[in-house]
Amino acid sequence: MTARPPARHAMGSAKMTPMGNAWDAGLTDGARSTRRTKLWELRHALHCSIVGTCLSVEELRTIGKRAGQKIAPTRTDYEIHALFCAASAKKCAIAKALQKALDAKFARSVRRFRDATSEDELVGLWKEAWSHGDVAGPYWAIVTHPAVTDRLVSDAFGQIHMLSHLSGAPRHDASKREKGLTAQIEQLQQEIRVLRKRINDRDRALADLHTVKRDLEFSRREVGRLRENLANHESDQIVQSLHTTVHKLTRESNTHVRMIEKLERDLSAARAANDDLRQTQSGASIKAQEFARRATRPTGPDGAFDAATDPIDQDWQANEQIPNLLGKCLLYVGGRRNSIAHLRNLVECHNGAFLHHDGGQEERKSRLNEALSQADIVACPVDCVSHNACLKAKAHCKLANKPFVLLRTASLSSLANSLDVIADHVA
Repeated sequence: MTARPPARHAMGSAKMTPMGNAWDAGLTDGARSTRRTKLWELRHALHCSIVGTCLSVEELRTIGKRAGQKIAPTRTDYEIHALFCAASAKKCAIAKALQKALDAKFARSVRRFRDATSEDELVGLWKEAWSHGDVAGPYWAIVTHPAVTDRLVSDAFGQIHMLSHLSGAPRHDASKREKGLTAQIEQLQQEIRVLRKRINDRDRALADLHTVKRDLEFSRREVGRLRENLANHESDQIVQSLHTTVHKLTRESNTHVRMIEKLERDLSAARAANDDLRQTQSGASIKAQEFARRATRPTGPDGAFDAATDPIDQDWQANEQIPNLLGKCLLYVGGRRNSIAHLRNLVECHNGAFLHHDGGQEERKSRLNEALSQADIVACPVDCVSHNACLKAKAHCKLANKPFVLLRTASLSSLANSLDVIADHVA
């Protein structure tokens, strides 16, 4: 049998009436029939069931913060529950805050129970709510209802009390199951995320495939259109294109003909220069043989050469086409070292003496002055001589009134072609 709680208020032990309890003493009949009981006016034994059933711990923390009650984060749920149960027994800021929060949270249940005026109506509403599992709001509405009886409060209190006992062990088991289910939910959520990612990847791949198919279909239509245009192309446009191509090829052909003609002219000039070089080399060879015979020419009584009986001198005098340097000394400034011996033979074959200075590449520049003073003629190849050496040689020749000849290149043929000019200077 459920223990019957004492009267709803701690004041006195007056005789209970069907419409009220001991706390009704001193109130008018009108007030007793219309005013709902405040939280702090209820018997303290009810506060534990009201606070524990109707409000969560988080809601209690929020209510305490609004009421200016500092609650340390380290306090346990039971400590917070006990704090609010104790505060509910007196009219204080916390009790007022609890009253306001409960009325706001369960306003719908309070309105449902407000129109009941008898114990039977209250019992019917309570049983209906209990059968639907709606407990917290109707419990708050019935214990504070102005028409509630002590027996009905006791019955409601007993049902709530036993509900807490009966739900304790299942709640513990449910908590354990909840933790296991939470882990399973997290695992399933992870698997769902992986599957969603795979689905998204597949959707993107399908979208890309559709795009490729669309592009391929467009390309096929475009190829078909181009083929149709090509088949229907007007003949005059084809002819015009051919004329343009022929005109372009004609211009290119004319250009190639002009290039061939130029190459032929260059080839003829090169052949002529080669023939001149061969003639020069042939003449140089002949003169080399003539000078070799000079060693055996006759001499006069005083040991001097007799020009009248010298066949070589007679040849120089008889052949006016061969340049004769008349024994003058030619200074060759610059040039390439591997061609100096050939240059020397050429000059000596034309009855001249040959001196050479490399223009300061390996020989001392001071020897250039000595060589210039010994020379009768100075020649410089412009493509193979230092600028300073060439200017110095030119200045010396101008000052000493000596012939100064600039050669186009440092080749043997360039000097051979210039022997006529050099011979004219020494004649």
